[in-house]
Parts: sequence; C-alpha cells; structure tokens
Amino acid sequence: MEPASSQEESPGVTKLPKKRKLPPSNGWLPHKAEFQRKRSATACQLCRTRKTKCDNNRPICSKCLELGAECIYQDQAAAEPPPSHILQRLEYLIGLVESKVPINSYDHSMHDDSAATITSLADTNETLQNPSFHSLVLDRVSTPASSNQVPHHEYFGSSEDVLGWPIFAGKYDRRWIEALIFDPTLPSDDLSGTPTSPRVTDDSLRNKFEDPRQDSHINATIREEDVLHLVEAFLLNVHVKNPIFDPNYLRSMAKAVVDRGFDWDASTCLVLTVCALAAISSTFACRPIRAINTSSDDLVLSETSLSTTPGYHMAEAYYIASRKRIGLLKDTLLATECHFMSGVYEMYSLRPLQAAISFNRACVTFQTLTWMRTEYYITESQLGKARASRLYWSCLKSEHEVSIEIRLPSSGLTKLNYTSAFPPPPSATNTEDWCRMYTQVETDSPHSTHSLWTQNEFEHGWYYYLADIAARRLLQRVIELFYRKSEVVWLEFPFLTLVHTVEELDRQLLEWHRALPGVISFDIESTAANDELSFHLQARALEIKERIYRPFLYRMIYQKGVHDFSDQNALQPFATSHAITCSKLIQQWNIRHRHHGTWLMSRQSFACALLLLAGRRAGIKVLPDEQCSGSVQASIATLKFWEDEAPDLKASRQILEDIYSQLHEQHASTTV
Repeated sequence: MEPASSQEESPGVTKLPKKRKLPPSNGWLPHKAEFQRKRSATACQLCRTRKTKCDNNRPICSKCLELGAECIYQDQAAAEPPPSHILQRLEYLIGLVESKVPINSYDHSMHDDSAATITSLADTNETLQNPSFHSLVLDRVSTPASSNQVPHHEYFGSSEDVLGWPIFAGKYDRRWIEALIFDPTLPSDDLSGTPTSPRVTDDSLRNKFEDPRQDSHINATIREEDVLHLVEAFLLNVHVKNPIFDPNYLRSMAKAVVDRGFDWDASTCLVLTVCALAAISSTFACRPIRAINTSSDDLVLSETSLSTTPGYHMAEAYYIASRKRIGLLKDTLLATECHFMSGVYEMYSLRPLQAAISFNRACVTFQTLTWMRTEYYITESQLGKARASRLYWSCLKSEHEVSIEIRLPSSGLTKLNYTSAFPPPPSATNTEDWCRMYTQVETDSPHSTHSLWTQNEFEHGWYYYLADIAARRLLQRVIELFYRKSEVVWLEFPFLTLVHTVEELDRQLLEWHRALPGVISFDIESTAANDELSFHLQARALEIKERIYRPFLYRMIYQKGVHDFSDQNALQPFATSHAITCSKLIQQWNIRHRHHGTWLMSRQSFACALLLLAGRRAGIKVLPDEQCSGSVQASIATLKFWEDEAPDLKASRQILEDIYSQLHEQHASTTV
C-alpha cells in the first residue's frame, strides 16, 4: 500500500506536473560532456538524414541525383559551429518561448549582421579583404536592417508613365504599349488606334501568331557531347554577372547528365537551361548600333538582334527541351534554380512577361521551402545555406527589376525577410580547387581545351554581384521617396526639402561609387567602360542618377501656374544635370550586346528620349540641339535593333519617331 500524500488534493482538480527549469547555459555542462567529434560516416548527409542506404558515388550519389538535391559528404561539409554557439542559440530560443515571443519575429540582426557575413566572406578568400568594399556592401547610410524588403505596392515611373505627362496632351495611350507585352498578336502600327486589352478568350489568334524565334530552332538538335563545352561558355558569359552557382557543383551536375543522357529530372532541366543561355550569349563587346543613311526619313539598320545572334536556333532548342521538364519539378532548391534560370533566359530572349512569371514561380517555390522558418532551418548544410542565400537575393533582385516595368502582383517574397545579410560566395574559392576543376573538365570534355573561367573572373564577378545588390537597395530607396505616387506630388514638395533630399541621395550614390574596388570601378564622368562588369555598374549609376533628378525636370515644366515660383534659375542646374544623364544613358545602352537586362535597358533608353523631348517641347533648352537630336536618334536605333523580338519596343519606337518628327517640323516652321 502506497503512503498517503502529505498534502490533500482538492476534489475535481487535476494536478499539473511541475515544469523542469533548465539550468543556465554558462558552465552547466561539465568538461567531459563537451561535444565530441564523431567518427566520419561514409554516407552523404541527405542519406544519413533520411536513414537510407547510400551508394557513396562521388561527386553525387544516386539518391541525391534522383531527388535533385545537393550531395555533401562529411569530409566536404563545413565544420559545425562551436558548442558555445549552439548553446547560445538554444538559450535564445528558450527565452523566446518563455517570453511568449512569436518565433517568426526572430531578429535577424542578432545573428546575421552584415558585418559578420562580409567578414566571413573575406576570410574565405584573402583577395576579398577590402575595407572600402566592406563599407559598400554594409550600406549603413540611412538603411535599416530590413531595407532589403521591396514593398508590394504599385510603382510609378515606368517608361509608359512619361507618356501621361500633360506636355504630350494625352495623344499616346500607355496601354497600347502595355497590351503588346501581354499579347504580341495585337496590331502595333496604328498610333491613333484605341488600345485593345489582351484577347485572353481567343486562343486561335495566339496559335496563328508567328514568333520570329520559332523558325530559328527548326532542325536544331540537342546533344550530350556539347553540354560540358556549353557549361564553360555559360560560366564565362552569363554566370559572371549572377554567380549563384558553385562552378564545381554545376560542372559535376553537367557531367552526371552527360553520363546518363537527358533525363526528365530537375538536374537535367537546369543543365538544359544553362546550355540555352550559353548558346544565346556572347563575349562582351561594346559595339554601337549604326544606322544607314538613306534619302528617305525611314531609319534603316544593317543588322538586327536576330541576325547578330547565330546561336539563337540552338538556344531555343535547349530552352524548349527544358520547358518540357519544368512542369514535372517538385518544390526543391534545385527546382527554384530551374525557375530562376528560365527567367534569366527569357530576359535574354526579350520575353519579359514570361520572365516575370518564371521569377514569380521561383520566389513562390523558395517560400514553400522557408515558410515559418529562418535561414537556419532551410537545410542542415552550411553549403546549402549559402546556396539558398544567393538564390534568395537573386530572386528578390530580379522580381524587383521587372515589377517596376510590368505591374503584376508580388510573390510576397519581400515579406519573408529570409535574411538581412548579404550572401556568401560559392565554396570553391582557393587556387587548388580551381586547378582541380580545370583538370577534371579538360579530361572529361573533348571540346574543352582550357577553361576560360578563372579565379580572377570569380573574384570580379562576386564583387560585381554584391555591388549591384547595394546599388539596387539605393535605387529602391529612390523609388520609395519619389515614385510611390503620381508625379504630381513633386510639385507639392518644398523646394529646399527636395534639394536636400536629392543632394543626400546623390551623395550616397557617390559614396557607393567611391567604395568600388578598382577591378570593377569606372569613371562616372567619361564614356562607357570597356570592361563588362564596370560597364553595367556604370549604367546602373546613370539609371539611379536619372531617377534622382527627374523631379526637377517635371517641376521646371509645370511649376508655373501651380505655385508662385517664377525663378527658374534655381531649377536650371538640376534640370541640366538630368538632361546630361539622360543623354549618357541613351548612349550607354546603344549597343548590340545581349544580356539579362536588354529589354529593361531598351525601355530606359525610350524613357530618357521621352524626357528629353518633353523638355524640348516645353521650351527648356538645357542641351544643345545637336546633342539632343543625336540622343533621340540613338534611342530610336536601339529600339529598332531589338524590336523583332519584342513588339512593345516597336510600338515605343513608333511613338518616339512621331513625337520627334512633330517637334522637328515645328522647329523648322518656326525657323522659317
């Protein structure tokens, strides 16, 4: 018989068990209980986690190959965090539970400070230790920790928005251009016609539409023996501007695809997309678009974008093969990479709407992997975390770029706040690893005589990647300040407040430029840079500066009659700076080189030409007539060069020609 309890229990009341309090973390484990390093296992991390038999194939076991997962063995994985770090993290999580703080309010700044991330980045490779560049990527000037988030509201300030300025008297409807983005079967030759909404109910018209790209892949075949050579071309021409892959990881995946043939899994889908990008891309060359002088007023080009892309037919064949597989993918990191790289190819081939859909799918797929979890829980592998971080930033940046021009609902990735830290570089960064990869590829591929992807390209590409992320954050800040509402609010800003805001933004842009390492730096006042990475950063700086100074042009045109402010001399220097920037940006984008932002840069050129013509129609002469006319004609040539692949660019070019011809006729009649 059990002894009676010393205390009487109240009837009907269930006695709850007492809570066991955890001892404090400092020194609560004896020395002998320190975490011991376990004997190295032969199975990869995924097979160990799933408790399945691993065949130990290297570099990718059959199970990881089947699932499209990253295969990491214990001897390849990064060292586990010290025990003190683990205990501190556990202690913090216990504190969250005891204080009833929701887990999704975890403060990323406590564990993912940008300084710590960039410091570890520099520790990975001594060549990345650049204090001035650290200040660049930290981007501390007036930037909260969560400023990487992009609001989901609608932006103003796209290319078509300039057509709504009163100076153009409502003659050109922006919907005429936008409709062609959504439906290329619409007519694009009637400037005075009523814009028609996309005919979503009539599939017969879409099926009859003859895409100029469709003829390019006839009789083109995809071959396994070309894959390794195309992967090297991808690393040299495409990956250097968006280095989200570890080259060794990508090469290993391509080698596995070549060995077994084109399958229907995620790794094959990604390799096919990579091959498509390699075929359509080319080595950077800053060659301007030249027009042929004729007796008529029509602009004639000796070459077009389709005629100067000899690999287009092969690229389309690989792209179509990848699209046949992308619908079979599951929600994995590899599938997210497939959707993202499809969007990159669609931007290369001037399919902006399809690219926006692909980037949206990549963002949504990424969210399914990270829902209600921080970056510490998406994967157990340190390499997997770095891979996910790079993919997150690339998806975020690409969706933001397209959303400014195409007003589609946001995926919601910006609300996820997956990480506030900048992404770490791919793992293969030391010279021995690169030499080993060169030897492997040269041995395996009969087409590869010497890998052009060198350590220098890796360093420069990673500098560019971080610098572009920092520039996008600054551009986002400009959009938040000036482009959340219609341009009319620019007239309501107190003049001195507007001047001080613009000067501060311009100062931040200058600080960003000064912090660039020498290998990707450029002269902001000179002509276009010859190096590809410097060239694109230079264009980014011009884009930001144009948006910073655009409100002054609008005020100079419409200030009279709104406020009693007749002193135009105060606005003149700012409007002149804006016009000079527009002219530079037009000349910057007047090139035949195809890249990720070709469609976006064509629309920037169109917008800058419209802004120059708006100022000229208002009688504001901040540029010489010859320089203004030359810039507008260069923009027309740029649009005409690319318009065979994008009907909306053809409509933009026709509008620009109509405005320019009217202004030219008006000027001629005034002179007479």
